[in-house]
Amino acid sequence: MLLSDGTYVKKNDLLIKIHLHNVRLMKEMHGLDSETKKGRLIFTHVRSGLPSLAEYVKEHPNSNEIKGVIGITMLHKGCNRLGFETFPIKNRIYKLIKQIVFIPMYCLSVSKISSKSLKRPPKYLFMSKKTLLGQYLQKG
Repeated sequence: MLLSDGTYVKKNDLLIKIHLHNVRLMKEMHGLDSETKKGRLIFTHVRSGLPSLAEYVKEHPNSNEIKGVIGITMLHKGCNRLGFETFPIKNRIYKLIKQIVFIPMYCLSVSKISSKSLKRPPKYLFMSKKTLLGQYLQKG
């Protein structure tokens, strides 16, 4: 998989896997009535955590081997503004499993559930180490 900055990610490359703290986010989203506000909340939480992740990757004993960051989500709208690139999940069985796993969290996080939104495919999110450190490592 070739990322936009020229980083090539292949099987068995060392990647940092990220997860959102879904329970915490859902508690914070509970009082929000707008999908836009919920999206902004998630965007803000992810953006605020990326400088710490950049520092962690920089200081990691295997930093030279780390190629980047990977995640899987159904909520990928706007992630490119954070520096992530999205890629489809090609394995149909794995994609279906991920879709089933994400449905309960998705249903709890949205105000209105539609069959169209439930069919939204999960995608891989990638960010190269170069992009992570370039955008989020605290200078100074």
